[in-house]
Amino acid sequence: MGTGHVFEACRQAGIEHLAYASSAAVYSSVEGGGANPLPEEAAVSPMTLYGVFKKANEGQARNYWQDYGVSSTALRPHTVYGLGRDQGVTSDPTKAMLAAATGRSFQVQYSSGFQLQYASDVAQQFIEAATDSKRGAFIFNLGGEAPSMEELVDTIRGVVPGVEINYLDKKLPFPEILDDSRLRSHFERVYETSVKEGVERTIKAFQEIFAKGAPKLPIE
Repeated sequence: MGTGHVFEACRQAGIEHLAYASSAAVYSSVEGGGANPLPEEAAVSPMTLYGVFKKANEGQARNYWQDYGVSSTALRPHTVYGLGRDQGVTSDPTKAMLAAATGRSFQVQYSSGFQLQYASDVAQQFIEAATDSKRGAFIFNLGGEAPSMEELVDTIRGVVPGVEINYLDKKLPFPEILDDSRLRSHFERVYETSVKEGVERTIKAFQEIFAKGAPKLPIE
């Protein structure tokens, strides 16, 4: 409902274009059962309430463009990680990096089904989407590397050797890999930091924060 209020406010204020966040949760794990990355139009049956509402938001955006000429660009992140990402089930990779930075153990609540996107890259892409001169009701998947959980844990241990990070044998209820070819054809620049570099930056940033005086850990 909040997204609907934002669109209506834009209509009444004469704002021509906005960017908003959709989600990989508009897909289901059934749709993502194959090895090929999923295109935008494959999202038809979300398996969570969160995904259902995000799908509805995309429908609102389409109607506001058709009926009122309010243009919009939606981005569908999958698993955003980095400083500031401490809410929701897909925040577990970031929490694992935070735990590693402080020498603590951590258990991720799933083992597979994620495509990693560095937080500052996502922020930059949203800025590009908000300032885009093209008009329509656009929806784009965000891409990114899709390592296995074992590979991600190994990357974290490469930065903090010996840290105890483990994970449950459980899949997320949406697909592992989304196709970002439309995003790449639409924007002149796509922001992408490698997982290795993003993990290193995230852990280093956490270590610097805690060296200055640690707040309470959001991983209890």
